[in-house]
Amino acid sequence: MSPGSTGRTAIGRAPGGRVAWQEEARRGPDSRRAGGETEEAAVTATNGAGGPCRFCGRQRDPRVPGRNGPICVDCVRAGLRVVRDGADRESGAGDVLAAVTSPLAAVCDFCGRRERRTFLGLRRPLLRVDCAARDAVICVDCLDHAGDVLNVALRG
Repeated sequence: MSPGSTGRTAIGRAPGGRVAWQEEARRGPDSRRAGGETEEAAVTATNGAGGPCRFCGRQRDPRVPGRNGPICVDCVRAGLRVVRDGADRESGAGDVLAAVTSPLAAVCDFCGRRERRTFLGLRRPLLRVDCAARDAVICVDCLDHAGDVLNVALRG
């Protein structure tokens, strides 16, 4: 463990992304704090709109708020594993999290998208994770963002 580390593990990222603590190590420990970004992200991660996790129904902190309800650390981790290998996983409450690639399936509860548009205006389906038992959906981009926010909040 390096000096100054808190001993907490980082939340993973979707394939091809960087883990937030790796990016901070590359730039230096004080580079993010100069702009006050760490404190703002920590507040965002812990407020959670007061509701239970949208994917497991448990009251756990920290959470990342969403339009229809927050998502907790355990569900972010499980969702990122679903995205990584495509295999179904269980949320903390035992509900099944499954990968969704159909362009006609439900939109993301957090950003409202179901497709990604490229620079040239082409459209392609956005990979999403679905919890059918709770009628909750989150896209891979929002999972990445939630992991980043939770990493900053857990670093304290």
